[in-house]
Amino acid sequence: MTLPDAYSCWPEGTLVLALAVKLESEVDDPSHIVDPMHPIRRLSQRMNKPYLSISLSLLLAASVMPTAHAKQPAANQSPTPGVLCDRYVCADDKGISHELTEKYLGKKAAANTLFAMPDVDLTEFTFANGIFCDVKERLCREDRYYGANGKRSGAISKKYTKLLFGE
Repeated sequence: MTLPDAYSCWPEGTLVLALAVKLESEVDDPSHIVDPMHPIRRLSQRMNKPYLSISLSLLLAASVMPTAHAKQPAANQSPTPGVLCDRYVCADDKGISHELTEKYLGKKAAANTLFAMPDVDLTEFTFANGIFCDVKERLCREDRYYGANGKRSGAISKKYTKLLFGE
């Protein structure tokens, strides 16, 4: 008997983790299951406990692995030299720009509440793909974090620095 045969009475693709855990703990004593055709009893009669434990471990490991279909952040676009956009905002060498956002991404993107906040520094920003740019430094980095020395720790992104600042 194979594992799929044991679960053939359930809809395809259905496997309850609680059942699997319960199954592992009951392999030594399935006597309380009266129905001889019950999947737990059928499986426990033909599988030894180490094999079942390994199978359940592999099943659990496979269920928590990231899938190949995980959505990756979209790359930033440069619609014109000196302008860099993600899907939410556009920026130039002066910082995030309401006018450029409206021009390249439309009125809906330009209605972003970011532009209505008076205390927001639009000269330091992180795009949706994690690229951080600082207009004062005239640099874009792979991330926005600081190191133990109090300075930015992200590697400089030559690609995005050149697209935004032309350097």
